[in-house]
Amino acid sequence: MTALDRRQVLKRGAAMAAGAVAARSAGPGDASAAQTPGRVVTRGRLTQSVSRWCYAKIPLPEFCRDVAAMGLTAIDLLEPEDWPVVREHGLVCSMGYGGGGTIEDGLNWQGDRTAFGVEVVAAVNSPRVKLLYDAYHMQIMEGDVIRTIRQHHAHIAHYHTGGVPGRHELDDTQELQWAAVCRAIVDTGFTGYLAHEFVPTRDPLTSLRDAVALCDV
Repeated sequence: MTALDRRQVLKRGAAMAAGAVAARSAGPGDASAAQTPGRVVTRGRLTQSVSRWCYAKIPLPEFCRDVAAMGLTAIDLLEPEDWPVVREHGLVCSMGYGGGGTIEDGLNWQGDRTAFGVEVVAAVNSPRVKLLYDAYHMQIMEGDVIRTIRQHHAHIAHYHTGGVPGRHELDDTQELQWAAVCRAIVDTGFTGYLAHEFVPTRDPLTSLRDAVALCDV
């Protein structure tokens, strides 16, 4: 073997060793992200969704592809005619919407305090009747979000996000510490959906990706 051949073999061996060290040092999240380009969800302890109306300008089939690529499994607040479209992309409708009428006509029961909603749900005493806890509204109306989640999680079936003030991106301009809120939700053993329901002010998909990453606790 010539000196040139030996140098080439050594270079290749060093490169292979470096690659093996990098692979061993990467955690499960790193490996998942590397295997799936564009994927944002790496931990997946909190199942995330996204509300369709906030991204209505993006055609639904295109939006489904983008959402699935991020690692989300569902889209929230879809009309019945949209359900087959999301199924074609391996997604589900995490909350339906429509069927005629308006919120005022009774499609959406509302309460202005969590304790009142919990009292109603407890009185009905059915696993089919639980609360949608919209953290954006409840931060404005009563605050104390994390304590409320910990105290009343058994009566909550679904969560919505939204930056306060303005119902915009979940970033450092907002009142709520979303990573802490999401850890509190996870710690209760919650297995439902947390759906993003904020109106992006920047590139919409970039804002969504950032929110998904922030809440992937």
